[in-house]
Amino acid sequence: MNKSALKTAYQHFAEVAAPYLHLKDAAHYEEALALIETLMAEAGDSPEDPLNGLIDLLAQAITEYENKIDELAAFEAEARE
Repeated sequence: MNKSALKTAYQHFAEVAAPYLHLKDAAHYEEALALIETLMAEAGDSPEDPLNGLIDLLAQAITEYENKIDELAAFEAEARE
């Protein structure tokens, strides 16, 4: 694969995956959770399984979304006091 093809493939991936790699709402969060569960079942136990990279990306996005929710909940609780 040449550089141009790799760049094109990555840009396509980034476009398709964007809603799941930068979670903005609960619907995409729930979809990402379901997707990661499916991918984990499909990925072999091998650390070289190519799905592991996608699992890592989704796990990072899920963690970031959960941290934002926790921060928002803490802010709202503090605002009510």
